[in-house]
Amino acid sequence: MDQSATLTDTNITRPRITARAVTFDELHKNSTLAQVLSSFARNRIVFKYAQALSEDYQGDLWQTWLLSNGGWFMAPKTQQNYHVCVPGNYYDGTMSAETFGITISLFAQGEISWTSERDVDIDAYHALRDFALDHAEAAAILAAID
Repeated sequence: MDQSATLTDTNITRPRITARAVTFDELHKNSTLAQVLSSFARNRIVFKYAQALSEDYQGDLWQTWLLSNGGWFMAPKTQQNYHVCVPGNYYDGTMSAETFGITISLFAQGEISWTSERDVDIDAYHALRDFALDHAEAAAILAAID
C-alpha cells in the first residue's frame, strides 16, 4: 500500500434530525400505567431544572417533541426568552423558549440516565444532544450543559 496516499473525502453526511410536536393523548396512547407514571416523574425533573436554572421561569404550558432519531425534549409553549444561569459552569445567557427547553431536557435526561443507568435513557440523552448540535442556538446549549 502506498504510504503517501491520503484520505481525500472525510466529509460524512448524516441525515438531518427533525422534531415533531406531540399531544398528551398521542404521547400516552397505548402506554401502560407504569409508563405514564414514569412520564410524570420525568416531567417533574424537567420542571425542577427549569426553576433552578432560570429566575424568569414562573411556570408555563409545555410541549413535548419527539425526534426522528428516537429522542425527545420538552419546551415551554411561549415566545418568551429565558435568562439562564448555570452556577456549576458559570454559563449566563438568554435563550429562546425552545432552546431553554432543549437545555433543560438535557439536564433532566442526564440526571435520569445517571440514576437509572438504563441504555434507553442514555440513548435518549445522546439523541437529544445530537439534535442540539445542529440547532441554531447550539453554542448556547453546549455552553450551558458543559
